[in-house]
Formats: sequence, C-alpha cells, structure tokens
Amino acid sequence: MKSVIKFFILFLFTITISNAQQLSSMYEDAMEAFHQKEYHKAQKMFHEIGDSKENQPELISTAKYYEAESYLLMGEVDAALGLFEGFDDSYQLSSYREKVLYRLGTLYYEDGNSKKARSKLLTLTNDYPESINLGSSYYLIADTYYLDGNYEKALEFYELAKDKSSTNNYMDKTIFSMGNCYEELGRYDEAVMSYDEVLSFYRESDLLAQAQMRIGVSYFKQDKLDNAIIELSDPLINDLPEKKQSEAMMVLANSFFRLKEYTNAKEIFNSLISKNPELGEQREIRFALAKINFQSGQFQDAYNEFIDLAGQGSDSLSASSLYWAAESQRYMNNGAEAKKLYDRFIKEYPDNKLSAQVSYNLSSIAYGDENTDTALQYLQSSLTSDDNATRARSYALLGEIKLNARDYAGALDANENALKYTEQNSELRQQALLGLAIASYYQDNFDGTISEIGKLQSINDSYQKDKANFYLAEAYFAKGDFQAALSTYNRINTGDKDVGSQTLYGKAYCYYNLKDYANAIFYFNQYTMQPGARHYVDAKLRLADSHYGTKNFERASQIYNEVFKSAGKLNSDYELYQFGQALFYANQPNDAISRFEELQSRFPRSRYVDDSQYLIGWINFKKGNFRQAITEYREMIRKYSTSPIVPIAYYSIGDSYFNMSNYDSAVVYYNKLIQDYPNSQYVLDAVNGIQYSFIAKDQPEYAIEFLDRYVKLNPRSEFADQVMYKKGDTQYSLGEYEKAKTAFQDFINRYPNSTLVPNAYYWVGKSASMLNQSGEAEEYFRVVIDKYLESEVGIDAVIELGAIYKKNQELAKAENLYTEALGKLDYQKRTPEIMFEKGVVLIEEEKLPEAYVVFNDIIKYYDGTLFADKAKVELGVLEYNRGGYDNSEMLFRELGASRTDDIGAKAQYYYGLTLMAQEKTREAMTAFVRVRSVFGTYDEWYTKSLIKLGDCYVELGDTQNAREMYRAVLQRHR
Repeated sequence: MKSVIKFFILFLFTITISNAQQLSSMYEDAMEAFHQKEYHKAQKMFHEIGDSKENQPELISTAKYYEAESYLLMGEVDAALGLFEGFDDSYQLSSYREKVLYRLGTLYYEDGNSKKARSKLLTLTNDYPESINLGSSYYLIADTYYLDGNYEKALEFYELAKDKSSTNNYMDKTIFSMGNCYEELGRYDEAVMSYDEVLSFYRESDLLAQAQMRIGVSYFKQDKLDNAIIELSDPLINDLPEKKQSEAMMVLANSFFRLKEYTNAKEIFNSLISKNPELGEQREIRFALAKINFQSGQFQDAYNEFIDLAGQGSDSLSASSLYWAAESQRYMNNGAEAKKLYDRFIKEYPDNKLSAQVSYNLSSIAYGDENTDTALQYLQSSLTSDDNATRARSYALLGEIKLNARDYAGALDANENALKYTEQNSELRQQALLGLAIASYYQDNFDGTISEIGKLQSINDSYQKDKANFYLAEAYFAKGDFQAALSTYNRINTGDKDVGSQTLYGKAYCYYNLKDYANAIFYFNQYTMQPGARHYVDAKLRLADSHYGTKNFERASQIYNEVFKSAGKLNSDYELYQFGQALFYANQPNDAISRFEELQSRFPRSRYVDDSQYLIGWINFKKGNFRQAITEYREMIRKYSTSPIVPIAYYSIGDSYFNMSNYDSAVVYYNKLIQDYPNSQYVLDAVNGIQYSFIAKDQPEYAIEFLDRYVKLNPRSEFADQVMYKKGDTQYSLGEYEKAKTAFQDFINRYPNSTLVPNAYYWVGKSASMLNQSGEAEEYFRVVIDKYLESEVGIDAVIELGAIYKKNQELAKAENLYTEALGKLDYQKRTPEIMFEKGVVLIEEEKLPEAYVVFNDIIKYYDGTLFADKAKVELGVLEYNRGGYDNSEMLFRELGASRTDDIGAKAQYYYGLTLMAQEKTREAMTAFVRVRSVFGTYDEWYTKSLIKLGDCYVELGDTQNAREMYRAVLQRHR
C-alpha cells in the first residue's frame, strides 16, 4: 500500500513539473509574439496562461498584465481597462501593480474620466513614492483638477510634479499648465513667469508659440497693453495653428483698440478678414470694426453698422449694437434720436446688463435738457446697477444735480457713494472727489475740502485744475491761512470764465488780510474792472482801505468819496469810520471830523461811536489844538462813560496837558487813569507819563518817589514789577549807577519770577561795569549767561563780559566765553556777532589759523550780515599782513565799493594800503582820495588816508602836495 502511495505522489510531481515546463515555454512564446507585435496571438497565449490552474501566481499575474497590454496595443481599450482593473483588485502585491495603476490613470485621463484617473494615480503616488512615474502622475492628477476647474488644487499638484522633474515626462506641459492656472486665478504676473520659463528652458517644446501667445494675453488681461502688443507681435506667433493665430491677432487688435491706436487695430481686423473672408460676415468682427469707427469719431459709419447688427436677432450682441447705435446718435448730438433708441433698448432688453447704463444715459440727456425731475427718475434705475462703473457714474451725476440744487448734504452723500464704486485713479473717481470737496466746502467743512482735493491732486493735479484749486484756496481762506490760500489762487488761470473773476477777488483779500496793501490794491483794481463784478462796492471799499494801509490817504479818501457819491451815502458805520480816518490822513481834518460826527448821528448804536469821538479829539491833538483835544476827550468820556477806551481818553488828556507843559495837570490825569483803571493796559504808559512829567519839572527825585509809592500801594498790580524795574532804569539813565544797581537788586529779590529778571541782572552788571567794579560786573553777567542766555539780554551779557576780559587782557577767558556761548546757542541773528568777537580775540592771541577758520565760517554761513562784512575786513587785514595781496585787494575793493559806513571806510583805506604795498602808487592814491570824498565823516580813516596820500606824493617826488596833505592832518589834529 505504501508503495502505491509513493508511486502516486511521484506521478503527480512528474505531471506538475511537466505542466510548469509547458507554462514557462508558453510564456516565452507569448512574450516573443508580444515583442514581434503579434498582439492577437500573444493575447491568446497570455490568456491561456492566466486561466491555468497551476500554482504559479507571479507567472500568472505577469501574464494577466501582458494580456491587458496586448489588448491595449490592439486598440481594444475597454478590454484592457477591464483586465487592468481586475489585476489591481487581485494582485495587490505584484511588482506590476505600479505600472497597472499608471496605465489605469492614463487611460481614464485620456477617456476624460477625471475622477477615476485621479483615484488610480493618487493610489500610485501614495503606495509607490519612489515610482519612475511619480512626477508624471502628479502632472496628470493636476490636470484632472484643472479640467474640473479646481485651479488651486491643480497648482498644488503641478508644483509637486515640477519638484519631481526626474520622473516627470511632461515638464514643459507642467510649467505651461501652471501658467494656465495662474491665468484662471487672475494671477497674471505669475502666469507670465511660468510661460517665460517654458520659453527660456524648453526651447524644443511644441508649446513655445502657445506660451508666447499666453504671455501676450496675460498682459492684455492686466491692461498692460503696450506689453501685450510687444509679445503678440513676436514671430513665434506665426508658428501657432491658424485658429490660434487668429485668436492672438484678435487680442492684438483689441490691444491697439484700447490704446486708441485705431488705425493699427483696423488694419489687423482687415488682415484677418482678408485671410478669412468669412470673418467679415461674423457679427463679432463687424461689431468690433463698428466700435473702432465709433472711437475714431466716425459716428455715422458706426451707427450704420450698429443699427444693422441690432436688427439681426435678439441676442446679447444685438442688444450691445442697439446700445452703441444710441451712443453714436448721442455723440452726433442727436439727443432726441438717441433717446428713442435708448427707450427701444429698455423695452426690448429690460433685463440686459446695459439697461442700467441706458437709464443713466437717459438721465444725463434729461439733465442736459434741464429736466431735473426726469433725470432723477431715470437715476433710480441706474443707481441700483450691478455694474460698479454705471453705479458710480449715476451717483456722480446725482451729486452734481444735488450740488446745483444747493442740497449740499445730498451732494456729499451721493459723491461718497460714487467713491465706493469707482476704480482707483479713474476719471470718475476724480469727479467724485471734486464733488465731495465742493459739497464739504458749502457745509463749512473746510478741512474736508482740503483733504479731498489733496486726494484728487495726488491722482491727477490737472483734473479741472482751476476749479479744484479755487475751492482749495477758498477753504484755506476760510480757515484764515491766507498765505496758503494765496499760493493756491496763484495756480488758477484768472481768465477762466467760471472762477477767474472770483480768484482775483480772493487774491486781493488774501493780500489785504496779509497787510500786503500794495498787491491788494493791484488785485482789487483788477477785480473792479471785471464786467458785472458781484462784489464791486465791497471791493472798492477794500481798495480804499488798502490805500489807507499804504498811507496813501488822499487816494483812499477819493475812493470813499466815489462810493459815497455813487450810493448817495455810505451805508455802513465801518465805511464812514474808515472814510473819516482816510480824510484825516489825507490832510482833510475838518472833513474827517464831519464824517465822524455823521457816524455818531446816523449810527448811534455803532461799535465805532466811541472811537469816532475819541478820534475827533486825537485829530485836534495831532493839529496841536491841545485845548480843543481835551474838550473832545472829555466829551467822549461824558457820552460813552462805559466805553473800554475811556482809560486811553484819560491818558490822552494827560498827554495833551504834558504837551502844553502843564505837568501838574498831566500828572492829575495820569493818576486818574492809574487809580480808576488799575488793570488797564495803559497804566504803564501813565506811569511813564508821570515819570517824564517830574523829570521835565527837574524833579527826578519825585519821579523815583512816585514809582516807590505806586509799588507800595499796588503790590498785586500786574504792572508792579515793571514799575519797580523803571526805578532802576530811571536811576541808570540819570547816571546814578550805585543807586541803579541797588534798585535792580531789590527788584530781583522782590520779583524773582518776573520776566524782567534777566534784564535786571544785566543792568546790575552794567552798572557795576560803569563803576569799574569788574568782579561784581562779571558775577552778574555770568548769571545772565548761565541762566538766561536765550533772553533778549543774553548776547549783550556775553559781549559786555567779553569786553571786560579783553580790557583786563584776559584773552583766554574771553575766547572760552565766546566758545561756551556758541556751543549753547541755537542759530539766532546775533550769533555771527559773538563769532566775530571770538575771531578778534584769536588775532590778539596770535592764533591766526583759528581766526581764519572763524572769519571764513561767518562769511560762509551768515553772508549778507553786518558781521560777515566785518569778517571780510579782518580776513583782508590778515591777508595783507602775510603778503597775500591778491586776496586782500579783492576783499577790500568789494567792501569799499558796496558799503558807505565805517566798515566801508576801513576797507577802502586798507585797499589803498594793499596797492601801496604792491608799489601801485597812483592806484593807491585813487583809493585814498575815495576815502576822502566818500567817507569824509569817518575821521580816523579820513586822517590816515591823508597821511598815506602824503606818503604817496613823497614816493612820486611831489613834495608840495605831500606838505599839503600833512598840513591838513595837523589842522584836524593839532
């Protein structure tokens, strides 16, 4: 039995080996047939192997794979697909599965089944990350997303495909497709970069011409029309298929069209038609040519084509044609015909996207016909347009309507809405900004006006330039910034029919308010010569005021008289008031008094009545009629006892008595002012009046006593410190330096917070200096310099202390003082004075190079100042002393010719010395003679020039004239 079993096993084994050998042999035969492209034979053999019951899974799975491949190569795609799908289900561990997944992915891709293709290829990329088809798979996956319109996801996989370039057989297509995605997403700059990459690195690709075209199209979509034209004019475009070439040419033609280069656009369209005559019948081409005619101003030709196209159906092109036919009529100024066509459009195409624009155009026509209600009715439709441009235009027109109706709040709201829908920098945005600025102005929002016009002019400073600048200037004027207003008015063409006349008026008022009366006169004159000047009378009165401001009182009074005569009388108290003043200054005091009396009579409640009565007294005062002046001042006090100018009336009575040498009465009225109006701004003037009265009476001690008494009686007066300060001031002026010093020291102790403290310290130092108390003077000057250098006496203290140091030959101290002061000071007009003093000290210290630097700095940074010229003299002297005659001659000659003061005299004298040193004796004599003739009042240089003239005559051997020069010196200085 065991033997039988052994035999049976051996028999089976023998049969298995035999079958395996047969399968291997069949497989070899099948593969040979496959390679010999006998795919039908190979398929049958591979099928037989695949159906075998033998336990050889690797061989059978391989046969299954090649059977599917054979079907594929025979063109039986469905059969192949079925076998590949079965393979994928049954042989997950096969080494051929990777290829099967790729085959399935590509087959589904080619069949347009994006979902299945993507599924197989994603499985491949997940399961076989080292696949030789990984990059290609990523590309195909990306393409399926692109075909599905998922451009962001497509880009993600195109990037992966690009990164796996070594396993990507579609690199040029990958990068080109990335450009397509960027285009679809509106990322045109990135699209251009991708297409450019194809052109730069894949010169053998069959996508070069398409990449060139897509670059041009991308630029076109970005409105970079010049770039689009350059790219679409490239010779590569000629390599495109005919249909693509036509597409490229259409974009090129439209680029020219949008750049308003209509001749080029028309030429390309005609060229397209000549190559493809059937295009001439295409409605789209005819429409484009009609648009070119329209934009070229050939409105009749455009209309003929548009109206024909409009009648050829009821599609969107017919609707657009009807719209442009109406536009053509509108541009031919056939408003009625345009309106008929627009009405037809609304009737035939109520839901068309252009219907809102049509409503806007109808509104515009109605508004142009001054039919505002109808215009507003049409606007109701266009204001809700889905098209932002139409909505913006509608709001802008509404703003204009509201503005003209003086509904400024409505205009403001409309223009704000217009801005929401306008494109940045568009002309419509500029219109809305200007409308917003004007509406803001009329609502007294002047900052708003300035802001909006600023935005407008940052976009386009030429947009309605005169009008924009006018409202900008008016806003500045309303804010009181007359200088800015004037600068802006100056940018306006005064010949402009809308704002020119008002600009002249505004400029005149700017100059008037800036107290530049000469220019105000010029522009008020210009304005009054404008036909129908709205503010003629006001301008004439301001013209008179301006003449008054230039002290041309005669002309001012003439103009007031002209207005007075033309109107029968001046109709305002202010005009009478100004007229009266002008008459007085024009030396017509009696007429002036008459005008002031008329003012009080006609305008008893005027705010000028008290002033006018006071001025009657003042006119008498100026005429020297002091008694009559006193009478008028007293009348003013009687009639207008509550007037704020009563204190000055009392003061003026005091002045009148003072001028009559009636000092006691003067003191009485000055005192009246001080006692009754202790807080009046004229108290200090009254104190001065009392002080001068006592000094005039030769009673300075009473003046001092009065000042002391005032401070004791009015310790809290806001003028107490100033009155006490005057005590020291008075004593210093009387030469009582010790008393002055004590008075100023008392002042410092009593009023340490007064603004006059720096001055008091200075005058203590000055008094000590006059008493030759150098140490004490230095102490007080140092306080001013250390604590109050920026005060009005700070520089004086530096100069005085420097003079003390120089007098005591402490030159190093003087130099250090000037250096210290210059280090602390910001620029002020007396800085060059300190620099000059430092330069002089450096010369005395024989530090000549440093002196050169200082004087040069003064000339460089402060040219045109007194000390710059003084520095030039000192530099000239330094150059003269070292023998640099060319430089010294130039410096002295310039100053001697340009100045007529002591600086010029010294320079002229040294000019002569420089010429003498060069043995130019006769030229030197001319220079010295000029000192004598031009600078005769400056004795030092005059005398020295006489001596040098004598020396020159000696040089020339003319002893007689030399004696005369020397005698002249002796006569002046015996």
